[in-house]
This record gives sequence, structure tokens and C-alpha cells, in this order.
Amino acid sequence: MKKTFALIAAILLFWNSLYSQNVGINNANPEAALDVIGDVIFRTNPITAADGINYSFDILTVRSNYYRVTGPTADFTIASLLAGVDGRVITLFNRSGFSMQLNNEDAGSSLTEQIVTGTNADLVIVNKGIVTLQYDGDEQKWIVKSSSKGA
Repeated sequence: MKKTFALIAAILLFWNSLYSQNVGINNANPEAALDVIGDVIFRTNPITAADGINYSFDILTVRSNYYRVTGPTADFTIASLLAGVDGRVITLFNRSGFSMQLNNEDAGSSLTEQIVTGTNADLVIVNKGIVTLQYDGDEQKWIVKSSSKGA
């Protein structure tokens, strides 16, 4: 009986160590789920916006966390983004040559695709401006984390 208990305890400890370890990159002693010593590269992916109002802006077909927005021939609006996964962070770099407006909780958008700007107003990102958003699973909305005015 003692051998069986010891065997079960050993298996459980081994199983636990497999699934609860921190991962270190260039780090022999990781202190977080992912602990990196060195640089990290996040590649830019192009994404095309249409003229006018963009509902359910597709950030799922080409997955990235940093998008270079191009395409429109005039000022344009992103009313909503396709629903995300809790914690997903994306950055939109406006390289369209025109102003990009993000609508705050657009009434015509699906509730799970809405954007919360944090100002209770729409947010305008000029050409060469950047906005970073994170999907909040509890709110079930995209939340603006930061933005820049651009040039």
C-alpha cells in the first residue's frame, strides 16, 4: 500500500512539474510564466481598411499584434473589431495618409466587437499615429490602452 501511495505521489508531482513550470529564454532561472533575457521582435503586417465606416474590422484572418493600416482614399472610421480573445493586444499604425477614427461603443456594432476609447467619445488617430488596444474578456470589448497623435 505504501509503495502504491508513493508511486501515485511521484506521478502527481511529476505531472504538476510538467504543467506549472515557468519558461525562460536565455534565462536559466525564469521567475514568470515567460521570462526573456534579450530582445523580442514583433513583425508588422499590412491590413487594408475600406473607405467610410469599417464594421467588424478583420484582425483574425491575418493574425498579428502590430498592423500597418493602409487603403482608404479619405478619412475613415473603424467602428468595431472582430471579437478577440481575453488579453489579446494589438497595435494599429495608421499609414493611410488620412485620419482614422475609432468609434466609442458604436451602437451599430456587435456588443462583443465594440471599442471602448476611455474618453466616452470617438478617438481620432491622424496619419502616422498609433493606437494600442487589448481585448477584455470580462467586458467583452476592445479597450484602448494608449494612443499617439502622429504627425
